Amino acid sequence: MSGFTPQGFANVVWAMGKLQRRPGADWAAALYKETEAQLGLFTPQGLANMGSGLGHMNGLGLAGLPRPSQRWMQAYLAAAVQQLDGFSSQGLANLLWALARLGYCPPKDSIKALTTASLAQLPRSSAQDLSLMVYSFAVLKVKLPEQWWSRYWPVSVDKLEQAGSQALANTFYALGKHRRVPPTFWLLAFLPAMQRSLPHCSPQAAANVLWAAGQLRPPQLPGAWLDTVLDRVYQQLQDAKPVELSGVLLALKRLQHKPSQKWLEG
Repeated sequence: MSGFTPQGFANVVWAMGKLQRRPGADWAAALYKETEAQLGLFTPQGLANMGSGLGHMNGLGLAGLPRPSQRWMQAYLAAAVQQLDGFSSQGLANLLWALARLGYCPPKDSIKALTTASLAQLPRSSAQDLSLMVYSFAVLKVKLPEQWWSRYWPVSVDKLEQAGSQALANTFYALGKHRRVPPTFWLLAFLPAMQRSLPHCSPQAAANVLWAAGQLRPPQLPGAWLDTVLDRVYQQLQDAKPVELSGVLLALKRLQHKPSQKWLEG
């Protein structure tokens, strides 16, 4: 690895993450050792690609790549914070997602810098970028300022139709984690977009949507919409995990919504 440039490291890690490869603990140890002192030489795009690749490889369950050390993550974040102005909206979203996926919560001063940078990028963000940002901040348990939310709602509402099923489900799940009830205009756009995407939702995604509904309990939530989401969960009961079904039942209790007998018997 000693012959790799920072761009070379970023490209290899990004590609291996995209291909869901796990090269092994020895490879990971060598990677972290070789790159730690060079992180300051990475470009913003290189840092984003590096984090994205590591996040994908780390997310392979028991077969996932070992996480970087706390010291490596500190160096990685410091390099990113120094160049935040150079990140694109996609790069910043990937950076935040990587921090969340790798389980590294930044210190307060870095959180403030990341929040400020993401606020500036909101108008230029795609539907996927917006979903990753709000989801990552939720996982990192960052309390976003009111100014951030005030800009997020009008920007994101226009992108809901472009969002995929996973992005929509992650967004609503994140709002549940943030305990942030959407304004009426946003919810009225989200509900039909989510409903149209339900056929493409995984069991986890559908369960997370119901969990978030139970956390938020928005007054404009129609019972017919809940039934539609429940139908999707019912179609995938055999593939659903016990923890997902438990979250669904808890949400229904909080919403005081009774599913059909057929659903309960399934």
